[in-house]
Amino acid sequence: MKRTTVTFTIGALLVAGTAAVAPTQAHALELGHHAPSVAVPAVHHAATASTHRTTTTDTQQVTNAILHSKLLGAVKPANVSVSQVKFAGAGHTWASALATPKNGQTDPAQVLLKKSGTSWTVRDLGTASIGCGIAPQAVRNTLGLHGPC
Repeated sequence: MKRTTVTFTIGALLVAGTAAVAPTQAHALELGHHAPSVAVPAVHHAATASTHRTTTTDTQQVTNAILHSKLLGAVKPANVSVSQVKFAGAGHTWASALATPKNGQTDPAQVLLKKSGTSWTVRDLGTASIGCGIAPQAVRNTLGLHGPC
């Protein structure tokens, strides 16, 4: 089987992926050696029963809230990579992400955020028991936050 990189457009968002194509189908999909390629980072969202659509703006606002949070301590915002942004709760009012120092200054930390109106606020940040006493257990479970309460 030949592996071919494909990009899907969903609404206004691009989602990158890799598809395995049978040899008879690969010829029709092959773009050639000089076709342009665009890398689109993957963003994973927790599934909920809500019909709210998460937008790039939501993800960017979560990232900005983390990078401007005093809970980062001595780690400089320019030295933090934010990934694995997930949303949960009715209307997607809760979010989590992974904040990883680029130079290994500290361990990667899980971050819990709460949306109030149109603003996201970091409510908890650390490596264990994140969100205990702050977020409902169902939200912690959906977001995959580590550690028992």
